[in-house]
Amino acid sequence: MKARLRQINQRLSHPIAIGFDPNPEFLPLQLRSQHKNFDFYDLALTWATCILQEFNEQCGVIKLQSAYFESHGSEGFRALSDISKLAKEKGYYVILDAKRGDIESTMSAYGRWAFETVEADALTILPWMGIDVLKALTPWLKDRHDLGVFTVWLSSNFAGRQIQELPIHNEQRTDIHQNVAQKMFAIWESFGREQGIENQLGYVLGATNVPDWVQKTMPSNQCYLMPGVGAQGATVDAALKQLLKENPSTIIPISRGLIAAESNLQISTWNEYAVHIRSNLSKFRTDCQFL
Repeated sequence: MKARLRQINQRLSHPIAIGFDPNPEFLPLQLRSQHKNFDFYDLALTWATCILQEFNEQCGVIKLQSAYFESHGSEGFRALSDISKLAKEKGYYVILDAKRGDIESTMSAYGRWAFETVEADALTILPWMGIDVLKALTPWLKDRHDLGVFTVWLSSNFAGRQIQELPIHNEQRTDIHQNVAQKMFAIWESFGREQGIENQLGYVLGATNVPDWVQKTMPSNQCYLMPGVGAQGATVDAALKQLLKENPSTIIPISRGLIAAESNLQISTWNEYAVHIRSNLSKFRTDCQFL
């Protein structure tokens, strides 16, 4: 996974990924009203096709937010699977943002769903059930080295950080100071090395607040998935650019900032929508100096 994402970033000269959250409210009112009688499957597929075609030479990674699909039941699951396969046909690396995390037997079923049914290249997972979450996915990761997982490590929301950065007391070594996130990372990396899948492990790191200790203590060449740029307010400042330089497989997914349009915009065709989202990407690249 790391090698594939690094190649994509180098080829495109930027780490921006499409975040596809198919919430109809993100579409301009005129365009949305034309499709009010569409079922979700048709709307999502039409919308995704427009995005994939428009960004085909400008983005190499797409992150599909599973919740927006799942909320529409069977039609949503069908749309998720078909859009993932369409994206892969066009050469995109597909991240399934489903944030699954359960005991080993259940995670095996989630792995089958993500990597075989949806045919995603990477899956986001939660670490609260311990290493069993990752262990269950190891058969797929060992079988195909382009597959990967992104573990929610330091999320972009404040409430998450309150737990993730809780300090851990070390009774044996009073000179060692760790928090929950650092301990989880050490466990994950140790398991990854033992299983030979260390290059398929990525970590969600919210761009809204990158702690100083990440820059100072984390080893380089990590694969971060960094949400928060755009609608959540994070910016690509000098510190973040240095982090990107040290970790060239890192991906910055942007959803609303790329695919959403103000409801009052006069956009009534998919061609006009394509022009709008192209402008959004151009603006982000200029603002972030990813030229």
